[in-house]
Amino acid sequence: MPQSLFILRFNSSSVDAWKEQIVVHQKVFADLGAKKMLVSPSVMNNLPSVVLFVTLPSENKDAFLNFFQGDAAADVPPPVLESPLGKLLTAPVQIEEFQVDFELGYGGSKAMAGSAVLVCTLTLVCAYDDFKAIFFELKDQLYPGCSKAFVCRVGDDQVSYVVVFPASHLAAAKALHSSIKPTPIRSLIEEGQVKEVTSLEWYGLICAVDRDNYAGPEQKIKIFGRINDAKLAKLSAACEQLQRSQETFSADISGLIEAEFELVVKTMTATMPGKSKDHLRVHAGGPLVLCNGEYVGSIREFELWALERYQYADNTPEYMYRARGRKALAAYMEAQGEDADFVFLDLAVLGAENKADPINPRVIIQLHRATLPKTCENFLTLAEESYAGSPFHRVTNKAWIQGGAVGDESIYGGVLEDESFAYKHVGPGDVGMASTGPHSNATQFYITLDKLDWLDNKKVVFGRVVDGLKAVRQVGRAEVRGWNQRPLQTHYIASSGRLQAADLNKGRKEGALRTEGGPNDDEGRPPQGVREEGADAAAAVSSANDHQDQAERAALQLQKLGRGWKDRKRAKAMAATTLPREGPIAIPDVSADQLWAALSDWTGAGLVEQQFLSLCDLQGPPAIGSVRKLVTAEGMEIEETLLSNNAKHKCFSYAYTGPRAFLESQPFEECTMNWKVEADGEGCKVKCTAKYVLKAEQEYQAEAVEPMVVAIVEACCNHAKGVAP
Repeated sequence: MPQSLFILRFNSSSVDAWKEQIVVHQKVFADLGAKKMLVSPSVMNNLPSVVLFVTLPSENKDAFLNFFQGDAAADVPPPVLESPLGKLLTAPVQIEEFQVDFELGYGGSKAMAGSAVLVCTLTLVCAYDDFKAIFFELKDQLYPGCSKAFVCRVGDDQVSYVVVFPASHLAAAKALHSSIKPTPIRSLIEEGQVKEVTSLEWYGLICAVDRDNYAGPEQKIKIFGRINDAKLAKLSAACEQLQRSQETFSADISGLIEAEFELVVKTMTATMPGKSKDHLRVHAGGPLVLCNGEYVGSIREFELWALERYQYADNTPEYMYRARGRKALAAYMEAQGEDADFVFLDLAVLGAENKADPINPRVIIQLHRATLPKTCENFLTLAEESYAGSPFHRVTNKAWIQGGAVGDESIYGGVLEDESFAYKHVGPGDVGMASTGPHSNATQFYITLDKLDWLDNKKVVFGRVVDGLKAVRQVGRAEVRGWNQRPLQTHYIASSGRLQAADLNKGRKEGALRTEGGPNDDEGRPPQGVREEGADAAAAVSSANDHQDQAERAALQLQKLGRGWKDRKRAKAMAATTLPREGPIAIPDVSADQLWAALSDWTGAGLVEQQFLSLCDLQGPPAIGSVRKLVTAEGMEIEETLLSNNAKHKCFSYAYTGPRAFLESQPFEECTMNWKVEADGEGCKVKCTAKYVLKAEQEYQAEAVEPMVVAIVEACCNHAKGVAP
């Protein structure tokens, strides 16, 4: 909007009264549209006078002039004599009007009060646009600490500007405007940019009013937010602008990792009244805004407050603030140096028709390498090489989610000792090693959903969630089997690896989807092969049940968590055995690969031979993460899933479900068989863990199943040796 600058000169000896009335009766000038008013004492015709500088929208200038001059054509006297200012003001002796071309500086009543003012008029030789570039270049040299400047074009070859700067620089500024001594102004004349300095007028302000830079009580803003949150970036930009333009506004902004942010918000709002206690829920984890120690809300409430108080609005596209959030996180990561590593986990869930649905956002974890170097290196290496495709096999509501069951040993071979208990369980987002007891860490990890301080000094906490607690909580809300806390739907790690600051601006890595008790390192490993191949979603993973001892511990934990008696009873009704009882069967003349192929081809046939099934239709060899369904004549379904296939061991499982008529004749409700084949010199060895959920009135009888398992193994061995079963 075009602005006009008026310089009015009044004969008056009461300068102090002028100052008082300008401040007290600001509304009179505000109604006229005045934005800035500067009052300075002066001398005119050897008499004391007052100079008033006023800027206002050009559309209001007629009403402003009528206020002081009246309307001569209509024979209306100046209304100023009848205004609330009383007879203090008289009609101005002189009025100068300028059209403001551009304005610089943020002004402010406090910043400008007591400042020096220069009104300078130059006759130009150069083009006006060239002079604007010169003014920008010389402004800070000629007027250090300039708080406000108005530049006005006058005719074709003249320019006038008004500059407000600290009075402490007045003597130096006068010296720099000499056209006799070598000065910047003299240089402009000699270089042919300026023809002459037409006029120089110096003043000292006694009063300043800036309606664009609101005075009044101090507004101290305190903001907490997630370091990479676009909303926090938008609030930061608003506060930066308001701190520059509003002298009574100050802000303190804290960008935190998500786990720390939630703790801070809960602590800050614990003693506050009303809805502030529900901030994280109501505002979906958005930034927390306080003003002078009082709760404001989040970004929406702040924007309404800033619009009402400062007329501040921001129409910047959101994607720019998302980019700014990523840069803030990258800067945080770089600032950690070698004291920390960062890992990403992209999570997914198998939905309808085994379609992999991404769980957003990406989970980013900070590892405390400086304190726990071995534990962090173990987790980082597994994230880069092994975790992709592995499920979260245990979820305890409001406690933790557990995953990473990809082997029995850490990357160092064997189990990893409890390196340090320096970090405690302080709240949601702690990342620790799941174990069966002291110094038994391997590959499994957990992420907490609440403060689990009862695990302090028992489990090793080695990291915290930087971002992605929303995804972690979605897994934590999964519906689970009551007796082993395994999700009914497969929630798994679609991709994982090291995250570096440079990766944040590149998007997700290729292959990722866009998208007593405690966590125990279970012996009965859950399946790991859930992977995305091309556009096809990964197939479901069978759910393998835990051994009896884990079931008992699960039942105890369920009891601690307040679960019902039915869950505990069901957990205790689970049984398992490893067959043969005397240990793995050693097969010296058959390689692991041979026996593996035999098991894959002949397990179903062996079940038919033992009259456990009457028909078995196997199609195609299994692949990691694949599921093959075997359908029997009775309508029984067997779900075969390949769990792992590497040089160290091979493992797959069979999960049996069927019609009620079939199950009524069996002692169990569910059954899973996990076969494990390991290389042993030139030969191999094999064992089978059979796990059952028993009916309430049944007791497990291993002798009823052992002969069948042994017969199947023998049939497979014979087939592997080239002998038909």
